[in-house]
Amino acid sequence: MQQLEGVIDRSRVPDADDLKKYSLFFDRLYLIKLRGLQQFYDMLHKPQRKNLKRTKAELAYLQGRDFVTGIDETAYSDLIRRLTVRRLTASPMNDRYLDLVNATGKLADSIIKEKLHGRRFATSPYDRSKAAEVGEHLSDAYTRLFSVLCQGEKGDVDIAPICCRAPQKGIQDEVVSKETVLRIAFEQFPIPGPMSAWEDILEFRQEMQGKQWHFRRFLRDLAGTKQTEKEIKDDLEWTLHQYSEAMKLHNLKARNSLVEVFLIPVAEFVEDLVKIKWSKIAKGALGVSERQVELMEAEMKAPGRECAYVFEAQKRFGSRS
Repeated sequence: MQQLEGVIDRSRVPDADDLKKYSLFFDRLYLIKLRGLQQFYDMLHKPQRKNLKRTKAELAYLQGRDFVTGIDETAYSDLIRRLTVRRLTASPMNDRYLDLVNATGKLADSIIKEKLHGRRFATSPYDRSKAAEVGEHLSDAYTRLFSVLCQGEKGDVDIAPICCRAPQKGIQDEVVSKETVLRIAFEQFPIPGPMSAWEDILEFRQEMQGKQWHFRRFLRDLAGTKQTEKEIKDDLEWTLHQYSEAMKLHNLKARNSLVEVFLIPVAEFVEDLVKIKWSKIAKGALGVSERQVELMEAEMKAPGRECAYVFEAQKRFGSRS
C-alpha cells in the first residue's frame, strides 16, 4: 500500500490530542513551524501553557514512532537546496523559495509594528480578522509549497497539503483535486477522545490496513473524476451510508443466529448439569466461528465496502466531528 503523508502548519495543531484524528487518516505528518507563522497564531491566541509538558511528551513519543516530523526554516531550506543539487529546481527558483521562507518573520514583525501598533496580540475583532486572514493565506502557501517540494524528493509516497482554505477553483468548471477529495474524506473521521490511547489508535490502524488500502484506492478514483465538491461529498456520504445500512442488517441477522446457537431449553440445560454434553458445547463454538466467517463474507460483498475503514473508525472512536 502506498504511503499517504500529510503536511500541516504546526500552528493549526496546537495540542497533541488534535493529532489523533490525523493519525487515523495519514501514515505520517509533517508539522511546519516557521517563526512568522507562529507569530501570526500568537497574535490571535495567547499561548496555552497548562498542557505544554504533556504535549511535548506526546509529540516526542510520536516522533519516536516516526509518525510526526517537525519542519522548521532550516529543514525547509535544506530540502530546497537538495532539490537544487539534484536539478529538480532551477537556481533562480531556489533563491525565490528561500526568500519566501524567510519572509514570514519579516511580515509578522511588520504587522505587529504597523497594524497592531507594537502590541503582541490582536485585541479587536478587526485586528483578529486581518491577522487570521493573512496567517491562513501564508500557512496555505507554505504548506502547499512544502508538499510539492517533498513530493519531488519522495516520488514513491503520496503527499498531501492540509490547508485552511480550499484551493481556488473556476466558477463554471469546478473540478475536484486530490487535495479537495482528501479534505472532504477527512471530515468523515471522528476525533478520538481522551480515553483513546495512542497505542489503541496505532493498533487500530494496523488491524484495518486492508480496509484502509481499499478506502485510499476509492479516494484516488474519486480524485480522477470531474465532479464538483458538492457531488464528491454526496458520493462519499452515500457510499458510507450504503455500507452502514448493510452492516446493520447483517448484525441483526447474526444476533438472531447466535440466539439459535446458544438458547437451550431449561430442561436440557438442567440435564446438561448432570451429564455434560460436549457435543453441544462444540456445536456452539462452531456456530461462533461460522458467524465470524459470515461477517467477513458480508463485509467483502456489502455495497459501499470502499468506506468500511471510515465505518470502523466511527464505530471504534465515535461519530465524526
